[in-house]
Amino acid sequence: MGDQQIPIETRKKSELRFPERLTIVGSHRYIDDLKAQLEPQEIEELSLLVVELDESLPDDALNQASCVVVEVDPASPASLDRLAAMRQSAPKLPQIAAIADASVSLVRTLIKQGVADVVSLPFDPDEILQASISAAEDEARIVSVPGKTAPVIAVVRATGGSGATTIATHLADELGRLDDTARGACLVDLDVQSGAAAAMVGTRKSAGPCQEIPGIAPGQKTQTAAGDRRPASSSSPLPAPSAPSLLPPPDKSGRGPPATRLCA
Repeated sequence: MGDQQIPIETRKKSELRFPERLTIVGSHRYIDDLKAQLEPQEIEELSLLVVELDESLPDDALNQASCVVVEVDPASPASLDRLAAMRQSAPKLPQIAAIADASVSLVRTLIKQGVADVVSLPFDPDEILQASISAAEDEARIVSVPGKTAPVIAVVRATGGSGATTIATHLADELGRLDDTARGACLVDLDVQSGAAAAMVGTRKSAGPCQEIPGIAPGQKTQTAAGDRRPASSSSPLPAPSAPSLLPPPDKSGRGPPATRLCA
């Protein structure tokens, strides 16, 4: 599929190059066809492995790889097992599945299982370039957070008026009460159209999706009138950034704004 922000045929018309240590695994006919489309220098830079569908990868095939493109045949259990074994042995290695005539359902299944992207067969150098650069960018965005991270609970509604905001605010308040570390809970309202969580806990301040949300010290209380759906008065820290009024434009990758970052 690849990153659609990168134009087709850009390989020869621009300075873009395949990521270093990119490994491409395929049967003999597909690798030979790919070599016929590549420049001699590109062949030297890439690691091209001829491995038939029913064969296992060499033990050292993935040791130095930064990203791997591997041929997959849904009709071949051996190739699917090979893909699963790769994910198990190198879970952090971006994997791109190359499939002939892949259905939408198959692509969705592979993505859910951890495959970074899907490209077509026979191999198309420009499509591989797009997908591999996109996978490398996604890997670079992953930031290791030192220490233990807090669990995340999502409350999702199918339609308005179902009580999701009420559940979310009460749940966050109760979790804050039960937290014995004094860090409390943070309630983040991402409903752009009709988010009301901030109003329910007594704050109107809006934090955009690209802003950092600072921690709020314990002691902030919310008052509850008769029949009010807001959480009862509590000494638990409950920062509640409201839904952003505007969404910023997508970044250069076309993927939209980065996720809101929560800071202690």
